[in-house]
Amino acid sequence: TIQDTRIVTDERSRELSMKQLEASNAGRMEKWNRERVSSNLAMQVSLADANKNERDRLQRAMRDGVSQLRELGKSMGENAAKLTSFEESFAHIKHATGVNSLTEMVDKITDHEENH
Repeated sequence: TIQDTRIVTDERSRELSMKQLEASNAGRMEKWNRERVSSNLAMQVSLADANKNERDRLQRAMRDGVSQLRELGKSMGENAAKLTSFEESFAHIKHATGVNSLTEMVDKITDHEENH
């Protein structure tokens, strides 16, 4: 019948409109996805440059720290040698003067200076 044909035609028109809307939405979604991927790639390139700069800065800081550590180690070795020499000299003086502490040594030297 004519009425059935109209109903079928209306249904097909609605289906066609829905399919056209879905196709339009799919096209917009695809465009958005391409833009997002492009943006992500640009961000990754930018971050890679920033990470490289940060990595280079940290490597320079590490080299400087290692250099300072070597210098401190060398200085500590020199100071240890001086300290050992001072301790040996102090032990020799303690033995020669017959005192057991630095305070006794200072008192003995002070008394000696006052008496002479």
